[in-house]
Parts: sequence; C-alpha cells; structure tokens
Amino acid sequence: MKRTPIRRIGKVGAQRAKNMAKWKRAHPVPAVCPLCGHPPDWRGMAVHHRRHRSQGGDESEDNLTWACGPCHDEEHGINERMNGGKE
Repeated sequence: MKRTPIRRIGKVGAQRAKNMAKWKRAHPVPAVCPLCGHPPDWRGMAVHHRRHRSQGGDESEDNLTWACGPCHDEEHGINERMNGGKE
C-alpha cells in the first residue's frame, strides 16, 4: 500500500515538524519510560509535550520528553474520559 504524504499547511506547521524531527534524531527512543521506569506496552513510546501546545507549549528541548502509552494517556486524562471518570 502506498503511503500518502501528510501535507503541512503553512510555515508554522513545517517548522514544528522540522523541530520535532530534529529532537527525535537527538533523543533516540529509550528502552524504558522516563516517567514510570517501565518498558513500553504494545503502543510503544510517544513524544510528550510537558507543557501542552494548547497551553502555549512548543517543540523546544526542555518541553519534550518520551512517554510510554499508559503514561501519555494518563498525562492527557484519556483513561478518565474513557471510563467516565472512574479508574
């Protein structure tokens, strides 16, 4: 199956993608999650913004970290939304 490239709209989107790619090259995927210390589950590792972009965060060195799937979900409150607020 041929992959369709994702088009980035505008200079800001292109700059974000460039910064993210640069960060990923400088920070290889770790064997364990830096937040919980456990190996990643089937979802692998995700790049996590410590300060979310919606709250003014950017792709700077000190704002990005790796997170395993469960930690990333917990940081974004996904488990709570999926379970109706019940753990």
